[in-house]
Formats: sequence, structure tokens, C-alpha cells
Amino acid sequence: DDHLSTFAERVLAEGGKLLSPSPEFIRLTANKHRTAQWLANARVPTPRGLVFSPGNTVPSDFPFPAVLKPIGGAGSLDIQRIDNLARLSSIATTSPVRLEQYQVGTPVSVAAICGPHGYTLLPPCSQRISDTGDFAYLGGACPIATPLAERANRLAERTLRAFRRPTGYVGVDMVLGEDHSGAGDVVIEVNPRLTTSYVGLRRIVRENLAGAMLSAVRGEHIELSTYPHRVEFSADGKVNILFE
Repeated sequence: DDHLSTFAERVLAEGGKLLSPSPEFIRLTANKHRTAQWLANARVPTPRGLVFSPGNTVPSDFPFPAVLKPIGGAGSLDIQRIDNLARLSSIATTSPVRLEQYQVGTPVSVAAICGPHGYTLLPPCSQRISDTGDFAYLGGACPIATPLAERANRLAERTLRAFRRPTGYVGVDMVLGEDHSGAGDVVIEVNPRLTTSYVGLRRIVRENLAGAMLSAVRGEHIELSTYPHRVEFSADGKVNILFE
């Protein structure tokens, strides 16, 4: 409902400075369909998708299974798997939603701290997603295997370069496909805000992440290092540190 962009605009109107992305960036990335179109235009891979409304005709070659999601949703709310056209026809929705091709692979998120002079990627995190068809987010872990991390970082960099110098904390959700070359990797969405993985990342990055955000927005160069341990975190913010 545009709450985040509204709050950001109020900060600027009062003469404040944002630690978050700009209102324009928030409005763009809060719309999942517009984000996918924006990234596709920048040649960043995204799932094939369309805006679906009751009574609309879906192209005969649209691939199933598919994922139905609110265009302005957050936190995996009201997302569902659609296995075929008949199932889609039975869905009762009163507002347009996004229908996109289901992607097979490993769900991963990459967060970045962005400032006027560029961005710094944080360690990629795996995501645990419910397999019951509602795609509920259950938490994640960090770090991930090096080959996957390298692919995730490359895709996150391509994503960030598609936008005009984003600022603040930005999260990029993606699915890394089964092709080890990265040919099937796609961006699912971009989060213009702190994400749940922050609770795990702050326990694996040695430096203070909030302090790094302040420095980045001031235009200062930041350098981050990590501890050798592994962290696992749940959707409600609980963190376990695993020492090898």
C-alpha cells in the first residue's frame, strides 16, 4: 500500500537524509511486475510473466507450473503455485496479480549496502522455502558454497547496475538454476529495505552493518570482513552460530 515510499518521502520533506533507497526506487521495486520488466529491459534474466486479471486470456504457450503472486506483496504473503490452466481458472482474485513461470533451482538472496559511490555486496545466503505450494519463507543460512556464491554475486551485480545508483540496503532474491554455468539463474524480486537475512548477516560480518550503512550513505568507502563460522536463521529472527 505504498507505506514505505510514503515514509521515505516524509523524511525528505522534513529535510532528513535517508538510509533507505529513494522513494522512486521503492515504488519501482515494490511493484513486482514493473521490476521484472525493468530488469528484462536491462538484459537481467527474470522469469517469464504477465499481469493476470479474472477473465483474462493466458497465452496458450505459457509454461506451467507457474507462481501467482500479488503485484505489491511482501513476505511471501498470498503466493501460490499453479500447476495448470484449469487451476488458474478457479482462482478468485479481485485485483490484478502477477503470473510467472516457476523456476527450478536453489533460492538465494544477496544483500547490498549502497551509496553514492557504489555498492558493497554482503555474503549470499541460502533461503529455506516451504514446499507446500505457498512458498512461505522459513529462514536461511550463510555462507553458501563458493560456486553458488560466485554466481549469486554476479547476478546481484547485474541487477544493481540496472538501476540508477541505488542507495541504502537492498536485497536481491534469485533462483540459481541447475546449470552450473549459471545459464538458468534468474532474479525473482528486489527488496528496497532491510530483509530477514540481516539478522544472520550481522552475526557473520565482523563490522557493524548499521555503521556501514551510515558510512555508505555519507559517500565513504566501506570494507567488510567475515567470521569463519556459519549461521542459520529463522523467519522470526532466531540465529544459530555453527562452529566447524
